[in-house]
Amino acid sequence: MANEAIPRRPFGTTGEEVSLLAVGGAHIGLPEDEAEGIRIVQQAIDAGASFLDCAWEYNDGNSERRLGKALAQEGYRDKAFLMTKDCAHDRKAHHSMLKLEQSLKRLQTDRLDLWMIHEVVWDDDPEKIFAPGGSAESLLKAKSAFQNR
Repeated sequence: MANEAIPRRPFGTTGEEVSLLAVGGAHIGLPEDEAEGIRIVQQAIDAGASFLDCAWEYNDGNSERRLGKALAQEGYRDKAFLMTKDCAHDRKAHHSMLKLEQSLKRLQTDRLDLWMIHEVVWDDDPEKIFAPGGSAESLLKAKSAFQNR
């Protein structure tokens, strides 16, 4: 049972409520012992942390794989607000969709609560993201597919 000691707040206007404390996925793929990464996730959720932040490229996909294993056990997925990131740094929609499919497989889920573009740091990133065939198209396509299922 989740400990209500971690405050929760609405996540924008989504209607979702998330913990103020998030679990960052980058470190989950680091321990040599996979079970330790899984334990970290599950104990955080048991303590009331619901927001899980990960990315396709963290630890060559190991962070998503471990997060997926943690969430697949004992109904943990339903207790989590799961976010991962689009790491198609060429900002092409078709690459973003491939990475999304890989993320969903590694995370062992059919849905994300948030999918965002990772590291928008170059001056031309916004232009590439919003250009025809850019990553923004994949975000809208994924959102529409989820809403229509």
